[in-house]
Amino acid sequence: MSPRTTAPARRRTRSFRLGQTDDTAPVRRRVLPAVLAFVVGAVVFGVGGYLVGSPSEEAQMAADIRAADAARDKVQVKELTDLARATRDDLAPVVAGLAAHEGDAAAWQRTVEGAARSFDDPPSGATATNVARGSLATAIDQLAVAVAAHQQGHHELATRQRDLAVTAWSVGATQLDQINVDAGYGHQHVYLQSEPGGEAFTPDGEPEGHGHR
Repeated sequence: MSPRTTAPARRRTRSFRLGQTDDTAPVRRRVLPAVLAFVVGAVVFGVGGYLVGSPSEEAQMAADIRAADAARDKVQVKELTDLARATRDDLAPVVAGLAAHEGDAAAWQRTVEGAARSFDDPPSGATATNVARGSLATAIDQLAVAVAAHQQGHHELATRQRDLAVTAWSVGATQLDQINVDAGYGHQHVYLQSEPGGEAFTPDGEPEGHGHR
């Protein structure tokens, strides 16, 4: 018996004819653009979201300026309130003396002149604070006119000027009360005594300091 021979195994190979393509190529062509589009979209929206969410340099600068102005004005409100309270206490005897046409007119004049000097050279502040300060300063000037009229014997004119001074002061005091509430100090009532039935504003019914935060 002749030995059995085995034909060598033939290696299977894949042959491609001209024009024939790999079956996976269409899949790659479909998937790859989709992946690229997703990646690009994620980058674009991520960067866009950062730019939208983060303030610009100009916006941040404006916010810093507003914060600095608010802090400055809060200090000015406190200083103006302290000045108004001390001035009110100094002027109260002058107002009462002019109402009765009795007292030391020379001392009144020194008092109003000193009060006027304390309001000279006002700092730059917010509009609301400037309005309060200006109204109080105007009241002092009118009270000075009332004192001068009294010294000259024009008592009727002195009375009218005194009433105008008290009214002007009440406008400033009302504004001062409001800016104190806005600044977080609560209600601060710094009014001069007015005559019953006069045109001056009077304090509201809120307790002193109510609304402090």
